[in-house]
Parts: sequence; C-alpha cells; structure tokens
Amino acid sequence: MEAVNHNTEWVIQFYADMVYRIAFTYSQNKSDSEDIVQDVFMCYLKAIPQFESEEHQKAWIIRVTINCCKNFVTSSWKRKVSLLSVEIDYRKYQMQTNKTGYNDVYEAIGKLKQKDRILVHLFYYEEYSIEEIAKMLNLKISAVKTRLFRVRKKLKDILEGEEPYETNKIPTGNG
Repeated sequence: MEAVNHNTEWVIQFYADMVYRIAFTYSQNKSDSEDIVQDVFMCYLKAIPQFESEEHQKAWIIRVTINCCKNFVTSSWKRKVSLLSVEIDYRKYQMQTNKTGYNDVYEAIGKLKQKDRILVHLFYYEEYSIEEIAKMLNLKISAVKTRLFRVRKKLKDILEGEEPYETNKIPTGNG
C-alpha cells in the first residue's frame, strides 16, 4: 500500500487544475467552474476520506467533481444563466488555454453534449482507460466504448463542417 498525501493544502494545489478542467467541460464558464472547484474541495474537507492509493484519491476527486457538476447543471440558478455569457466565457477560456493551435478541436468539443465532453476529458486528457471510466461513471464498458466511438464521429463531422451540433444548449425551462 503506497503512502497517500492527505495534506489538504497539497491536495488542493495538486488537483485544482484537473478539477477546474472537468468543471469547465460541464459549465463552459470560468466563474461557475471556480464555484464547482470550491464545492469539490469543501466536500473533501468535510469527508476527510482515507485512500488506498494516489489513484484511488484521484478517482474519488473526479467522481465528486462530476457529481458537483451535475448538481450545478441541474440547479435552478444554472437554468437561468444566459447562453450568451456561457459562449463568451468559453471563447475566452479557449484563447487563454490554447497555446498549441488546436482551437478548432476545443471549439468542436464545446459543441458536444456534457456527457460526451466528460468522456473526452477523462479518456484523452486524464488518460483513464475505458474500464476506469465505466466504473467512475457507473456505465457498462460497452456503453463507454459505444459513446466514445460516437463522440469521435461527431467530432470528425464537426471539424469537417458536415453537421452542425448545437447540443450543448442550456435548458431554460421555457419549453
């Protein structure tokens, strides 16, 4: 059993960027993402969980992040947020974080549904295996494989300009 660092300050510094990136894939808004980051680490402080390994700790933090994101997205506050402000914040984040010239890819990912964006993030950015993603998201392995296959096709279509995907709109509750 490996030693796991439980120092709260270290945990926050080490995982804050990852938590923020995951939160941003859900909210597509800087200030909302920062709020989610705070919520995640408040959960950590309240729970003070014991972990078997660093990987267990990281998986727990990702799971809590996803849960906080889902809670935020379904909150009444979120349903009242203007889509325009979300799009403006997303474009600012793209420009700030995109130093390698993959603007089109980030924009294409932003057009995906939230459940698809989190798959892309966990698989490509956090480098989790399909089996690990299935466990974290409480899905069957075959469902993760199928969704990743479909997401890749959607991204290809978006990048080639073949199909407009306006799937990330926020429900307003008006119909």
